[in-house]
Amino acid sequence: MATLDALLDDVISRYRIDEKRIYVTGLSMGGSGAWHLATAYPERFAAIAPIGGGGIPEKAASIAHLPIWVFYGELDTPTRIERIDAIVDALREVGSRIKVTSYPDRRHDAWSVTYDGSRLYEWFLEHTRSDPPPAEGR
Repeated sequence: MATLDALLDDVISRYRIDEKRIYVTGLSMGGSGAWHLATAYPERFAAIAPIGGGGIPEKAASIAHLPIWVFYGELDTPTRIERIDAIVDALREVGSRIKVTSYPDRRHDAWSVTYDGSRLYEWFLEHTRSDPPPAEGR
């Protein structure tokens, strides 16, 4: 995760990036990676959209404030669906307003239909990272 954080710093230093509009998404193992990156550096992202990957339920509170949209195929393996359900349930328990889309006719490839079209991209652009509240006395 530290390497990805450093890569993000490098990209920001080289290009004109609106740091309040950085989003993370990934598919399959990259979906799990999106969860892990967001829980490691929740202050960096405006929204996340993992596809077909699970996260660590014990870290749900660290990202409960983020807009999250999860995607998966209902015909995926039971183990994968259980991991996704576990993080979704944990997020709901800590007050997240997580959005979930499941595709009843899809196995593991939930990304083709998710990335095709503009719904996800329009949803990302609806979200901007908030600055933390000012410290007392400022």
